[in-house]
Amino acid sequence: MEISVNRALSFLLLLVLPASLMADEKLTLTMRSRAKDAPAKEISGKVEWKASATALIICDMWDDHWCKSAARRVGEMSQPLNEVVKKARAKGVFIIHAPSSVVNFYKSAPQRGYAQKAPYAKAPVKLSNKDRWGTKWCWPDPAFEGVLPIDDSDMGCSCAEPKCEIR
Repeated sequence: MEISVNRALSFLLLLVLPASLMADEKLTLTMRSRAKDAPAKEISGKVEWKASATALIICDMWDDHWCKSAARRVGEMSQPLNEVVKKARAKGVFIIHAPSSVVNFYKSAPQRGYAQKAPYAKAPVKLSNKDRWGTKWCWPDPAFEGVLPIDDSDMGCSCAEPKCEIR
């Protein structure tokens, strides 16, 4: 099958043009902060940056979880998160899925290889990678990081007693 040069160039232009239009796309976010010890005045302002210099990291979105409340939370947030991801991707944001201790399951996936080629970004604080619950991951370490908004001493299960059995 012979393809004309004009047809090939037109096809290439269709592939490249959307990416070139996205390159200058900006993201705008309204930031709010308040001192930890309330009452404190809320400070807010808008920040703007290039979408092409942004990564959206999605941590621990499971297809299943041993804890019923965790599985329910993922079910509740997956559709709204998917809408955010679609919009971010359309603007040129690099989407990274970080599936924690099950990452080896994805070692052969082309998307995993793509993510591994992303530029390295050093964490702003030292992260712990000690063993916990039989896995090695970047667990919060109070010596370096703030406290989590949940009690994760039981791996984050928020079910009422009895707690779910870890599988």
